Amino acid sequence: VRMRLDRTLALSSAIGVLLTAFSVSTALTTSRADGIEEIDYQLTREAVRQRDDIDEYFERARSITLIAAQNPAFRAFYQVSSPASSPTSDTARQPLNQGQPTAHINEALGYLQRLYPDRIGEACFIDLNGTENARVIRGKVAATEELSEDESANPFFAPSAALGADEVYQAAPYLSPDTNDWVVSNSATVFDDEGRARAILHFEITLASFRERLGDSEFQSAIVETSTGKIIARSSNSPGASRLLVDPGDTHFPVATGTNGINRTAVAQALSIDSYRFATVPTHSRSTNANEWTIVAGTLQPVSPLVGFDAVQLGLAAIGILIVAASILSYRVNQSRVRIARVDELTGLWNRRHLLESGANRLCSLLSQPGSARSGSSSVVAAVLMIDLDRFKEINDTLGHAQGDEVLRQIARRLSAAIADENQLLARLGGDEFAVLMAAPGTSRTVTALAATLRQIIDVPIDLDGLLVRVGASIGVALAPSHGEDMGALLQHADIAMYDAKRTGKGVTVYDPASDPYSPARLSHAAELRRAIEHGAIDVHYQPKVHLATNRTAGFEALARWTGSDGRAIPADEFIPLTERSGLMLDLTRLVLDQALGQLAQWHTDGFEITVAVNISPTSLLESVFVAAVADALHRHRVQPRYLVLELTETAVMDDPEHSLRVLEELRRIGVSISIDDFGTGYSSLGYLRRFPVSELKIDRSFVQGLGDTAADGAIVEAAINLGHSLGLRVVAEGVEDEAALQRLRSLGCDQGQGYLLSRPLVAAATAQWLATHRVLPRPVPPVTPNDASALAHLDGIAAQPGTD
Repeated sequence: VRMRLDRTLALSSAIGVLLTAFSVSTALTTSRADGIEEIDYQLTREAVRQRDDIDEYFERARSITLIAAQNPAFRAFYQVSSPASSPTSDTARQPLNQGQPTAHINEALGYLQRLYPDRIGEACFIDLNGTENARVIRGKVAATEELSEDESANPFFAPSAALGADEVYQAAPYLSPDTNDWVVSNSATVFDDEGRARAILHFEITLASFRERLGDSEFQSAIVETSTGKIIARSSNSPGASRLLVDPGDTHFPVATGTNGINRTAVAQALSIDSYRFATVPTHSRSTNANEWTIVAGTLQPVSPLVGFDAVQLGLAAIGILIVAASILSYRVNQSRVRIARVDELTGLWNRRHLLESGANRLCSLLSQPGSARSGSSSVVAAVLMIDLDRFKEINDTLGHAQGDEVLRQIARRLSAAIADENQLLARLGGDEFAVLMAAPGTSRTVTALAATLRQIIDVPIDLDGLLVRVGASIGVALAPSHGEDMGALLQHADIAMYDAKRTGKGVTVYDPASDPYSPARLSHAAELRRAIEHGAIDVHYQPKVHLATNRTAGFEALARWTGSDGRAIPADEFIPLTERSGLMLDLTRLVLDQALGQLAQWHTDGFEITVAVNISPTSLLESVFVAAVADALHRHRVQPRYLVLELTETAVMDDPEHSLRVLEELRRIGVSISIDDFGTGYSSLGYLRRFPVSELKIDRSFVQGLGDTAADGAIVEAAINLGHSLGLRVVAEGVEDEAALQRLRSLGCDQGQGYLLSRPLVAAATAQWLATHRVLPRPVPPVTPNDASALAHLDGIAAQPGTD
């Protein structure tokens, strides 16, 4: 019995030893794997951040190249050439260096270098036969004898000459013979007024600027040519960083697909080379891009064999306390299960359950801090951001759910990289909705600034197997404790604000109880607004639009104004969204049209040949009776349609471009002019802009107000003016509030201006005095032309249709 008992004890001990050894081995393996996983996660985040920065850098260069290629200076070169000569012959080149065309071309090339200071070594303008017409090197204009007779042998020439409209070619790195710098080049085709390809606009960006984009962090970084392993650029803290471009033979990173190699098909990949850990992420490629690059982020030191080890775990395992080891293992398994239940499977972010539970604890802690609202202070201590993608359904329905899932994964990675603060909690709620809980000490400005940054990050194009798509986002913000003291209330109010941002096109909106459709105060305001519209108790004020060259009045913009029953003047940005949500926008638009056209008829009777502009909301554009309502108002006041300008934002026309195009075409047949308002703040496609029957661009006030202070705003305004004129459009700058901005706009050739410096909005009775004292000479309105007669007849037909007032 004793021997049997000993054997049983020995067997039990052996089993205990084996279990202990197994537990120790499992703990060591798991701890190291966790440590490596954490390092790889940090490296991947860094590589993705730098990849997005490089992609954005190239995308900016592409946009600037396309805008610059439309500069009238390049087309003017061929307009002054002999019509009988070939545009690529020696005869066509004779006007070069003979006055203004050359000066304009060199100025246009120099303008590129001002947009990329110390980054562009050379910019040139080359005929399709290879003849170099002009060149600027580091701001210096090349003399005629320095220009090349034949650039066709250069590697960028043939691919660039084959480009179509709205395409940019990016060449592989090469050593520039003119600047002796390693560069990559961007090229676009220049077309003449008849749409024929005539020349190549070409400029070189130094590789030194890519090194600056990598910056310094706790990791080493490099840009690697995927196919060869050649290192294009290193961060300054990387080994061998003194050499910007290495010889092709020096391939620090292996290129073979598979183990210890860059996988060309992987979205992101982790590598181990000589005990260093690396993460690789490919940049987005284009068919017109000769480069296939991979961003590599790696550790500065070899990874220790003990990485991730927990000293307490090792100590307990060493003394063989099996129960502790088993408890740790059980705990890890349980934690993994808990994490899986709280993690979104598709994106790897936290899910709604974790946000509600963990967020509730975090919010309670923030609200309980000294100085919070519960102790009598009104400071903002926390905020919830509700993020909804704008065009995700269109992508999902068109490209399929697999591509839709990839969009969500890429957006999640971008948001994770941007929201790295431990006081911020990011989650995917489901579908295309994400949410952020963040601490916001003292002010909401930090919250709205973060929301604006997140919109910019989301708006960067996403590469789906070579197809670049943009989704955009609308973000609603709810602040604690003023908008709620629990996660449920904050999420509900942030959701209401998000839908408000989506309807109005503002992008980011902070929750306003007055705009809450379930708020008693909002229902009361909506009823009062409805009565005001029904009884015509909405006033219309008129802000002058002035010809900048002559200082004469071109017309007025009609602006709705509402005074509540309590005598308070309610701001437009408060009651216009309320009008949208209450379904009253078409009624308000009809009321403003009626008053504005009645006033316009009076101005015409007094002999002033001017226009009136009326703002149109996105919801009005979608109304089936909208065109008939416009026609009815023109018909009743007997106003020639060409004196009415309808202003629409970029967002309004781009929400549903094809429907908008049909409506705008019908308005053009009536004879009404169309203006794109707030130009520069939306994301309109140049292709759609050329298709839309638009007569006018209005540059948003946010760029005009910074015109005298920042070079960036000046460059944007100048580019917008050049773009508008190249498309044959009138350009109006709104928000002119200081003399410096006014003079700058005049020097840039802007057509019209509008703003407080020129005049604040006027009541109707004050417009007569304005017109009499601001160099507007009364003259009869021109008689109806054949085109006007046709438009009026078409107008009468529409106005007579059933269903119109």
